[in-house]
Amino acid sequence: GTRAAAAPAAAFAAAIAEFLRDAAVGDLPAVDRCLLSIGLVVALIIRPICSAAAHLLYCMTDSRYYALWWSVDYISICAAILAVSLVCARNAFFCEPELAHLFFVCSSGLLCTSMIAVLCIASSSVRAFSFLLFVLFCNVVPLCYQLFSKLEGWYHNDCPWSYIYYWALSLVLFLVGVVVKSTSVPEYFFPGKFDFVGSSHQLWHLTINLAFVFGTLVPWRIYVDWRAQVPCPAPRELFLQPPSPPPFSASGWPY
Repeated sequence: GTRAAAAPAAAFAAAIAEFLRDAAVGDLPAVDRCLLSIGLVVALIIRPICSAAAHLLYCMTDSRYYALWWSVDYISICAAILAVSLVCARNAFFCEPELAHLFFVCSSGLLCTSMIAVLCIASSSVRAFSFLLFVLFCNVVPLCYQLFSKLEGWYHNDCPWSYIYYWALSLVLFLVGVVVKSTSVPEYFFPGKFDFVGSSHQLWHLTINLAFVFGTLVPWRIYVDWRAQVPCPAPRELFLQPPSPPPFSASGWPY
């Protein structure tokens, strides 16, 4: 489990460095470059390192720290989901900054409630519902808006279909990973045959890493290359006519 969680970090670091050297990324505003960098580093480097540390240290330390190390693993996954969703929301709401700010505030609030539920609430159903609500909001809301604006033909948000396909594929992989981990497939059907290789926990890490790759490096490069050629429309107020002066009566006073 530890090697499966930590090994991708080095390869991801090289891929991130190559991604950030792309000319289209260099032409982005500093804020967007920073957001992209944070999303990639948190999702593809910090998350697997925290997961590897949690898997290793919970076996080497006192049982009293069991919850602590698994909380570190859980928090790193939540932070990665939030970091990725912020970039995806920035892409989806690129020309609507007010909607982007609203989404950022709501996502941060859901992250806080999810953390409180995991660390302070004993009920597993409450923890699961809080986490599911956080994941669905952070990932599905920007995707639905991106898909809606594309189907409506908004040229400034008419991104390539491949970008949406990879984004949707990452969500499917997340779902597959959750199902595999929660159902303990395949060891549930073949006890003792997957204790070392091919266990549900290993498959969970594999699907999560694939989900983050197909949800970050691949589609974000597609989006950045497309966005470099498609600017946002001019602010709406620029198209408004200046207000006419009020009419005046014979006495010279406005009505």
